[in-house]
Amino acid sequence: MEEKARQKEAVAGLGGLYKQSKEDEFFEERRGDRVGLLASQLRIPLDILRQAYEVFEKFCTAPEKPSDKPGSNRKKEDQAASDSFDVIKDGLLNQEGFAKVLCKLSGCKDITELRDGLLERGFRDADSDSNHGITFLEFALWYSRHGFTENVLLTKAQREIRALARKYDIPIIEVEHYKTKFDVYDEDGSGQIDFEEFEKLLSSLVKVPGQLDLPKSRVKQFWAEADPDGNGAVCFEEFVIFYSRYFSINNPAHCAFKEYYRGIRRVCVAPGTDDSHGDEDH
Repeated sequence: MEEKARQKEAVAGLGGLYKQSKEDEFFEERRGDRVGLLASQLRIPLDILRQAYEVFEKFCTAPEKPSDKPGSNRKKEDQAASDSFDVIKDGLLNQEGFAKVLCKLSGCKDITELRDGLLERGFRDADSDSNHGITFLEFALWYSRHGFTENVLLTKAQREIRALARKYDIPIIEVEHYKTKFDVYDEDGSGQIDFEEFEKLLSSLVKVPGQLDLPKSRVKQFWAEADPDGNGAVCFEEFVIFYSRYFSINNPAHCAFKEYYRGIRRVCVAPGTDDSHGDEDH
């Protein structure tokens, strides 16, 4: 509530900056000066406010006037004036336009890819006077606070990766690596790996030669660890736990696991050597 109050106060106090006639022949030249003045008054870095202006300008519309209503006699000069409206003074973002802004900022193809509730919460937060339209001032304040947050900039998959990295205290780059491995063997794109896909993945991870197979008993053992809820599929979070336990270079178990299966690869390379003994799974 305090944040809302401060935003309303800022919007009300800066109203004087809007006093400029559309007929001002230096409007285009002075636009940059006005953005700079707003940046100073709002205490927002100039480069950030310029970015906000470019985004707002692309998706905002002019406020509806009586002459815009169906059946009204609209003169050509009125049409021309509306087409060149003052973005800073008169531009408005409705919810549809704001949705397009969020899609642009987050790289989403359409509104269905936005995080659940993001559009409603974001529009409500930006529309400080609750008049169902966002002015440039309101948008500038919102953009400076939220335009670079994870909720806006990252896709759902990227947010999930960061959430898991924080939850299990694993570097983000490592979890991204896990996701790459997971997606390769999630052959049907279901977001889960079944037993057959898991067996292929496991063989790849321990670098078992193509003509050899991991012992079934061992695969089942690891499957049981990777699928603790026993639902017959391994989701990405379960895979992260399993992978970090046995394959992370920062985990001591990684070395033991690699050492255990190193003999399998040596058998293929040099059969008959001493390394071919003692590596069978019982």
